[in-house]
Order: sequence, then C-alpha cells, then structure tokens
Amino acid sequence: MSDKTPCLPQGVFLFSLARLNPGEHGQAGRSETMELWMKIGMAVLLGAVLLFLLPRVRPMMAASRKGSREEWLGVALILLLVAGFVAFLMNVAGN
Repeated sequence: MSDKTPCLPQGVFLFSLARLNPGEHGQAGRSETMELWMKIGMAVLLGAVLLFLLPRVRPMMAASRKGSREEWLGVALILLLVAGFVAFLMNVAGN
C-alpha cells in the first residue's frame, strides 16, 4: 500500500486529477476510459460539423471571386514567413 493513494473499498469512486494506474486498488484506469469517451465525442462532433458545413461551402466557393496572382503570392509569402518563424522557434527551443 502506498502513502500517496489511500486504498478505497470497491464501488467508491473519487474524482481526481491524478491518473490511476490500471488495476490499482481494484479499479481499472478510469481516466483512460474518460479519455476514450472524450475522443469518441470529439470525433462525432467533428463529423457533424463537416456533415452540415460542407454542403454550404460549395455554393459559397462557386459564388466567390477568384484571387489574382499577386494576392496568392502575398498569401504564399505570409505562409512562408510564419513557417520560417515556427522553424526558428523550434530551433531556439531545441538548444
């Protein structure tokens, strides 16, 4: 028995920020189960958003104006600057 976690009788569940190890004190890891349900819920939510959003995006894209070459070069330049800045931060953090 460890000093950190009191041994609880089976059927008594306390919410805790600390993760339980599977099988510790007779309880299967509850945070792993909660994480699984959260992942499933997020996947369902993402699927619903895409299901309702995609049919409305197609007409908007067809009705929107086309960007000029200069506008697309400006977007590419901004993306390259952001990617370079992120690479710089990763390099600084790695040292």
